[in-house]
Amino acid sequence: MLNSIMQNKALTLFTVLFMPVLLCLGFWQLDRAEDKRQLMLKAQASDTMLVVESADQLESLPEFQHVQLAGNYLPNYMWYVDNQIWRGKVGVDVIALLQIGQKLVLVNRGWHIWRDRSNLPEISGPSGQVTLEGHLIKPSEKGILLAEDIILSDNYPQLLQKVNMQMLQQYLPLPLLPQVLHLDINSQTALQPHWQPVNITPEKHYGYALQ
Repeated sequence: MLNSIMQNKALTLFTVLFMPVLLCLGFWQLDRAEDKRQLMLKAQASDTMLVVESADQLESLPEFQHVQLAGNYLPNYMWYVDNQIWRGKVGVDVIALLQIGQKLVLVNRGWHIWRDRSNLPEISGPSGQVTLEGHLIKPSEKGILLAEDIILSDNYPQLLQKVNMQMLQQYLPLPLLPQVLHLDINSQTALQPHWQPVNITPEKHYGYALQ
């Protein structure tokens, strides 16, 4: 009898202490689900391909817009964004630089494996005039950095932890547009594209909220 009373008290205390926390976590997951749903709707609304004629037109387009554009690769610029995962393997995203008129746009060519961490991957950089297809994505400002990226020389390729537009602009000869072109799988110069509008679907967040 005494043990039963003590167990009921312990269960009641546990419920009183942790139920508010669990409810807050559940509602937070519901908010996350709604955010992801809105992002997916935004991406779907912009999925019709638009042929871009000028850099000014490109600059005014919304995020996620699917585009086709022509420009010239600047062969002396290439960056590797570290700690990118595709199918359970760690590698880098390969970033190139495209000139359209008097503006520049970063091009994410996709993922490439990095096996030997003592040396940067050897990836041939594209050059010359090309026609590319992909989605315009604003670089994320989220994520934990072990240290700030610092470019110490003009030697390329260079390893980055994240794409920092303001930092890169300091080393570029022309204005840099604010969004990155993530190439489609069948586009010219594409490696292994792996961009998705969301990394966790709304349904998973609903499941987490229920738990």
